[in-house]
Amino acid sequence: MKKNNIFIKLTPIFIIWSLFIMSVPSIYADASIEITPEEPLPGSTITFHVELTQENALNANIWIQECNGNTGLCYQDQTVTMTETSDDVYEATVNLQHDDATYFQYTIEVEKADGWQNYFEETKVNLAETTNTDSNEDDTASDTPGFELGVLFISVIFISLILYRRKR
Repeated sequence: MKKNNIFIKLTPIFIIWSLFIMSVPSIYADASIEITPEEPLPGSTITFHVELTQENALNANIWIQECNGNTGLCYQDQTVTMTETSDDVYEATVNLQHDDATYFQYTIEVEKADGWQNYFEETKVNLAETTNTDSNEDDTASDTPGFELGVLFISVIFISLILYRRKR
């Protein structure tokens, strides 16, 4: 009975403490990001649009690295300086350089008066799969016409010779 009594006494304290913690405004800045297009293709151009709230940003960069998930290979990263389009709104255009990449990862780096702060650290974005339209893997229309007839003709002659020898 004593354990149950302690639980009843501590529950209101825990609830009040939780409400207090949740009501205190965050001292950290919030950031939102929009990537255009939403499902980029390998080798395409991507635009990053970043909005920072509660920030006095001096500068912003985007760090991006393309990777091939099939081989486990990540290519050399690139850092692009973002341009400020309005107060605490930054934008950057990045050209993906590798056609065999299956995803990329990025981090937004924001310079403030007290140093650099990272947002969306190594966030992974999968790339859309490309369909290779100039491939003739399944295209049988490009085969030499009539080639099958030659194989058929040789097979008929071979079978005829076997049947002719059996009758003799």
